Order: sequence, then C-alpha cells, then structure tokens
Amino acid sequence: MNAFIKALKHPIFTTSTLITYLMMYNNIKYIKNELKTKFSEDDFKKYAIGASAGLKEVALYLLVRKYKPKVILETGVANGVSTYFILKALHLNGSGKLISIDYPNYNKSGYITSEGKIDNVYIPNGLTPGWIVPDIYRDKWDLKLGKSSDILPKINEDLDMFIHDSEHSYSNMMFELKWALSHIKKGVIICDDADQNSAFNDFIKENKDVLKIIRAPIAGVEVCK
Repeated sequence: MNAFIKALKHPIFTTSTLITYLMMYNNIKYIKNELKTKFSEDDFKKYAIGASAGLKEVALYLLVRKYKPKVILETGVANGVSTYFILKALHLNGSGKLISIDYPNYNKSGYITSEGKIDNVYIPNGLTPGWIVPDIYRDKWDLKLGKSSDILPKINEDLDMFIHDSEHSYSNMMFELKWALSHIKKGVIICDDADQNSAFNDFIKENKDVLKIIRAPIAGVEVCK
C-alpha cells in the first residue's frame, strides 16, 4: 500500500499506471519473493541492487503494450526486474523481440564507474543476468554480454524502442542516447535513473525538434523524425 500512497504524490502520476500496478500485484509479489531468496534484508537496506518492482517497471510494461514495438534494445539487465516486465508485455503482444546488453557485476561491494562513482548494483554469484525471468518469457529474448560501448556499434538493426539502464555516467548515457536516436525513426527512448546527471535533459535540448516528452512515471521521449 506504500506504493499506492507514493503514486498519489508523484508529480507525474498517471491513473493507468497505478491501476495496472494494482492489477499486477501477483507479478510484483512473484518478483519480490524471488529476490528475497537471493538477498538478505540487510542487502535491501544497504545496496541499490537493481531489485525494485514498482511504478517505474509497470510504466515500462504499459509503454511496450501501447506502442507494440517490433525490436526493443535495453542496456543493463542485472537481476532482470525491468527485463521481466518488458518480456511479459511482448509475450502478451504476441510479437516483437528484446535485445539486452549486460556487463554483469558480481562484486557485492559494487563497481567504480568511468566517472569514479560507486554503483552498488550486483548479481549474486552463481546467477546469470536476468535470472528472475521465467522460461515462458525467454523465447523473445536475445541477451548479449559485454559493455554497451563495445556491442552497440556492432548492431545495425532499426529499433522501435530503446531503454538505457546501464552505467549512469554522463558520457555513457549520452553515448547510448545518441546511438539510440540514430537507430530509431519513429519510436520511444527511455532513460532509467535520468536524475543521476544532466545527460537526458541535455539530450532532449539538443534534439528537441524530433523528440516529444512522454508524461509517465518514467523518463521517456517519443521519437518522430
């Protein structure tokens, strides 16, 4: 119920996201129960483990359902919470595929970003990126391991949706957002943790003629070239 109260106070709160959040209670419960088997209570309090399931993920699910993208690319998977919601939406759409890029971190102490900051997101040893995604949703999933800076230049497909959720350094965010724009003629670009720095805002300012802000509990823009 805390999520319900938080949603009502959210400055960009949308009714559809909240209703869907309540309707997807069993999915959110499944994720939280799975995470509890791998992470301790202290882990949840101490680390940003990439293991939340809330309005942001539901908003992402709704965008996939609404736009029905044929090709989605996401950077950053970690334990796979957002990936779960993307793939579930594609499964219900009956079409489309997800390409994911992840450079997994297994160090519980986190890793140092290119800007010298510590990112605490980690995957427990013995598990693979996206381990939380059940087999029923994996048929539309292509997981690639490595840094986005190495893998993205090798991908030549046109996209309908791009989701940034890898290293949240200014340089990496700007690199990924610009790459995404060059591969989307009409579609959606989403930036997780956009408040980490000014990259997303700067990106919008530089490309305001072809971008339209999406009003939802997630940082996103619609591309119309």
